[in-house]
Amino acid sequence: ITYPVLALPHLAMARLSILGACSVLTNNILGPGVLGLPWAVAQGGLGLGTVLFILSAFTGVAGMFFLGAAAIHARDRLATGEKLTLASACRLVDARELRFAMEFGLVLSCSGALITSLIIIGDMLEPLAVATREQLIAGVFFIVAFPLSFFSQISFLRFSSYLSFVMMLYLATLMFQRTMGDSCPANHGSSGSNFRFDNMEKIFQTIPVFTFCFCGHMSIFSIASELEQVTVKRMIIVIFVATGAATFIFGTVASSAVLCFGNMTPQDLLSNYASSASVLIARGGMAVVCCGFFPLLVQPVRNTCMGWIESAMTMGFSRQISPGFVSPTTEGFLSGDATEFELKAGYMKAVRHSLRLSYQVVTVFVGLVSLGIALTTKSLGVVFSLSGATGFALLCNVCPPWLYLLLAPPEDNRNVRCAAWILLAYGVIMMPVCITANFLAALPRQDNGESQCILPPSCNVTAFCSGHGVP
Repeated sequence: ITYPVLALPHLAMARLSILGACSVLTNNILGPGVLGLPWAVAQGGLGLGTVLFILSAFTGVAGMFFLGAAAIHARDRLATGEKLTLASACRLVDARELRFAMEFGLVLSCSGALITSLIIIGDMLEPLAVATREQLIAGVFFIVAFPLSFFSQISFLRFSSYLSFVMMLYLATLMFQRTMGDSCPANHGSSGSNFRFDNMEKIFQTIPVFTFCFCGHMSIFSIASELEQVTVKRMIIVIFVATGAATFIFGTVASSAVLCFGNMTPQDLLSNYASSASVLIARGGMAVVCCGFFPLLVQPVRNTCMGWIESAMTMGFSRQISPGFVSPTTEGFLSGDATEFELKAGYMKAVRHSLRLSYQVVTVFVGLVSLGIALTTKSLGVVFSLSGATGFALLCNVCPPWLYLLLAPPEDNRNVRCAAWILLAYGVIMMPVCITANFLAALPRQDNGESQCILPPSCNVTAFCSGHGVP
């Protein structure tokens, strides 16, 4: 006997159609990663970057499939009325270590993405010169992103996801049109090699960025819980359609940018384009995308924190109703007849009231912490790489196959189980490698004397600059 899972405060359960689910998942996959992916592709050259791009798309689909299949297996085994969540799925197989790893990865990865989305809002709107970057971030946060964060179900966010997808299509069209036109610099610094194996440290740093881009895993359990007539087949349709749409937009933007700017492709893509009406629309569109992306990530973080609060509040009660102390009274409570027992009903009423209050408090806390960090951080590359190397690697490559292997029956498809083991091994190997590469890049470097360019005392600086066209 386990303690009851208390219902978190929410409205009547809405249902997601396949179209709505595809829209939500596509927006979750795309998000702010569309601006950082071209830089990641450029680090390995267009050829190697494309290989890593395809590999990341494949592992992303595999991870979401395993997570979706695990969610369906868990749903079939849950008690009637019990809400499908990551925590409830892990409890079915008593996977405490897995639950800790997944919740740690989810909170870390989503926190990094929340911060990144606010940073991009400020960077996109700053050229409008209507306010400072910090004022723009705070204003959009309090007017749009923060109020949307209080929705308890992703089905309520499908309309903002439709708008975000339209803006992504506009961005991809703009990048393609600029590359086909005459907007690219004559000398974009391309090395002429499609496979830059001399840039291995940077390449390892970009692997988490690819992982960051193809991660919609944090919404899978919510989609499985709200999707109409949910089955493994319908989940597969949602995952493949959403990933296919995201891959098309990612591929168009990344290839267009790398062909245009080569090795000089920046981490903030739109910063390389001169201000114009079409670019300003794209900047506004990315701000819209991030406003829709922010509440999609607040929900899994909030659900995780609420699960921790719920577990702490019911811990003492769970001991009281442990198998060795079961009585007719506790059996009646566990069966849902708490109203017959005034003491238990009073306890439940107090706990539910506390959870409703905690729902608001956690939402405010997550939003304000993300806002505070975004106002003091400007490096998208650091946020992308570090959050991807740790949280997203756990959430996307390690934990989904692990959970699937625990929940799926042993007689399930043998090839699928082998694929799960392969993805699990890939995640376990790549996560420490990518973390190490990021830490090595963060270490201060001391240039030796041979690599320094020192002007001799006899050099006439004025003549030198004039001769090289420097005013």
